[in-house]
Amino acid sequence: MQGQSNISLFTKKIFHGLAVLGAFCWRHKWRISIYSILFATMAMFTLFTLAYFSWLGHEEKVAEKLKGFAIELTDSSLKEKHKPVEIFDKNQVLIGSFSFRKLKPIRKENLLQHKNLIWAVLSSEDREFYNHWGVNLKALVRAIAVNLYHMRTVQGGSTITQQLAKLTLDLGRRTIYNKVVELYCSLYIESQFDKETILAMYLNEIYMGNDNYGMEEASRFYFRIPAAKLSAAEAAMLAGTIQAPSVFNPIRRLAVSLKKQNIILHAMSKHPQLRPGSNAAHLLKPDRIEKSIAAFKKRYAVKTREIFGKKVLVSEIGKYGYDKDFLYNRAKDFNRS
Repeated sequence: MQGQSNISLFTKKIFHGLAVLGAFCWRHKWRISIYSILFATMAMFTLFTLAYFSWLGHEEKVAEKLKGFAIELTDSSLKEKHKPVEIFDKNQVLIGSFSFRKLKPIRKENLLQHKNLIWAVLSSEDREFYNHWGVNLKALVRAIAVNLYHMRTVQGGSTITQQLAKLTLDLGRRTIYNKVVELYCSLYIESQFDKETILAMYLNEIYMGNDNYGMEEASRFYFRIPAAKLSAAEAAMLAGTIQAPSVFNPIRRLAVSLKKQNIILHAMSKHPQLRPGSNAAHLLKPDRIEKSIAAFKKRYAVKTREIFGKKVLVSEIGKYGYDKDFLYNRAKDFNRS
């Protein structure tokens, strides 16, 4: 009985304390509001100041890295970058030598040849790419609101420039501090390069799963065709892989990848103006989306099979790896994979 009495007394004291605190806050609400605003402002100022000095420490290295990205966009880098690949057996005997078939980086000069790819990437990643200065404040605020509502990361607010900044800085963990450093880097990138160069660099450097970097490598690996020849459905699947290659990889998780492809195709149909050089309003009307997906599934033999008593989707996407021109090949079945 004595223990229950002590607990009851302790509970009353807690409620009394909360009541006193509530009354104090109510009487001084304007003062508390002002102090809260001042504290938040000082915290933001400190965050942005520290992040700026951190960015200054990275600026020289970023400039050098971006210079390397830009060099990769030129024809002069092709011979050096794409030397023949040699394959040796366990006894160090050469059994194969090949080069990637007509593999060229996406450049500012040939960017418009990649209409469907640009359409898919801009529709899914950054619809205001040509209208913002590196940061899309409207998308950023919307993403923060959506993520707070769901209490988890559901939507990203990063622009293509910010994603390129993230690739260039490689700061590791996703924190608010690192995002602010990336913001300064984004502004720097926008001040140094035009939009076409930024987009070309991004399309060449983004990781696409299965050890593929850049859309040209990914297109050759998954579909065995140049990125410039991607259909809308193929481009949508590649664009869907960007967000999380481990989650939307069409080889490892085909069902998830197909769902993402469908979402991006519908986004493309709503934004035909993002396809460069032509009005694409007639290309992906709702009825054509289904036909496009059906043609895609037929081309890559997408089927349902039962494996160990479980139904799974299988396909020929990425089945043979890169599109290769063999100069020398003593093990055709082995080297084909």
